[in-house]
Parts: sequence; C-alpha cells; structure tokens
Amino acid sequence: MTSSQEQSAPPSGIARVMSRVSTAALWIAGIGLVLMTAFVAWQVFGRYVLNRSPSWTEQGSVMLMS
Repeated sequence: MTSSQEQSAPPSGIARVMSRVSTAALWIAGIGLVLMTAFVAWQVFGRYVLNRSPSWTEQGSVMLMS
C-alpha cells in the first residue's frame, strides 16, 4: 500500500475511541483550568477587597491541579 491509500482508509475502531478519549480529556482539562483560575481570582478578590479570604479556594485549586 502506498501512503495515499493508507490515508484514505477509514479510521479503525480503536482510533475512533482514542480520538474521543483525547477530546474528552482536553475538555476536562480546559474546564479544570477555567475553574482553577476562577478559584484563584475569587481568593484574591476576597483577600484584598473583602478582607476575608475564603478557605475553600486554596484546597479546591490544589484538587483541580492534581
């Protein structure tokens, strides 16, 4: 088979599954990053504007990072 014939063949079942898993992992990582950024922003806002730092934001950020 030449390379053009290999490229025109439909992807196998495992390739489709891996593509969906990869897409899901990217979405989950992106949502986690957005949430972590929101948690840190809320902590900074609470600490410097409200003079009361929320206790849950640091633990939430660490959980999302791991």
